[in-house]
Amino acid sequence: MCNTITGKFEVDIMEAIAARHALSIAIEAGFRRVILETDNIKLAHHLSKKKMDLTAFGNMVEDILRLASQCQFGGNNVAHKLAKYSSEV
Repeated sequence: MCNTITGKFEVDIMEAIAARHALSIAIEAGFRRVILETDNIKLAHHLSKKKMDLTAFGNMVEDILRLASQCQFGGNNVAHKLAKYSSEV
């Protein structure tokens, strides 16, 4: 279940790698309803809009969306509600 990655990567790429790995583990464990939470705005935006581009990050988003097609997939509801609540306080 652990995954060791060596090298230097942009934060967005590592967030996407971690999300893909977590989603893969959830699917392998038999979960069919998955909520993926991230504090990375770029990743959340790309996933919600199903936006893929011809970059390493876009390839990661494509992988995540491909995995997500195997289950009921949602995301960032908790993070969104928490941010909204904190702005109202």
